[in-house]
Amino acid sequence: MSRPAASSAAQQGHHHDERPPKPLLMACGLLVVFAVLATGFVTLTGIGASRDLGGTATDSLVLTFSDRDDGAVIASDFGTGEVIRIWAPGAGGFVRTAVRALAYDRREMGISAAPPFNLIRTDRGRLLLEDPSTGKRLALEAFGDANKGEFEALLPIAGETV
Repeated sequence: MSRPAASSAAQQGHHHDERPPKPLLMACGLLVVFAVLATGFVTLTGIGASRDLGGTATDSLVLTFSDRDDGAVIASDFGTGEVIRIWAPGAGGFVRTAVRALAYDRREMGISAAPPFNLIRTDRGRLLLEDPSTGKRLALEAFGDANKGEFEALLPIAGETV
């Protein structure tokens, strides 16, 4: 017995429709329309838009951070050069991480390590570490009270002068 040369599907003229189903196209179109309308709504009303909740600075300090040969990290007042705090090797892990994250952005933009950072306490209770040379800033309270406290201890107590 001989076998048929073509499959039964080919004999019946079966072919694949390469166009996507109409309901899928309609759903994609509706999604695009919704995205455009939602963006327009937020732009016109401001509802749902993100805002800078930083507030007004109540205290600030211009700082430099440096690594000592033994692995310690040093925070100094940029204006006076006074050493404010030294974290021993292996200590101050969050401070190291936060400063290195901002320093990474500097390297990517071709900016040297020399420019100082701003540490800012606001009237809304926020604590911000800002790099004016890149425009980046970290909201330190987002990383928990203990981590925020590492930086907050650098600022003078309210009413105290540096």
